[in-house]
Amino acid sequence: MVWTPAQVGTFLDAAEGDRLCAFFHLIAFRGLRRGEGVGQEWTDVDLEAGLLTPAKEVVVDNTGVG
Repeated sequence: MVWTPAQVGTFLDAAEGDRLCAFFHLIAFRGLRRGEGVGQEWTDVDLEAGLLTPAKEVVVDNTGVG
């Protein structure tokens, strides 16, 4: 299910102050999947240019995390 903008806003308001708030903003406004968001390394981030290149994804299956 895709959230409406109002639902995203309500969620982010409720998440304010949570240690993962910045992560929630990232995946909400950049369209990343959860696995893409947690799989990134600092080499994939350019803070000066404001860019993130989703290069990896973390996947959990019956054998563990990969």
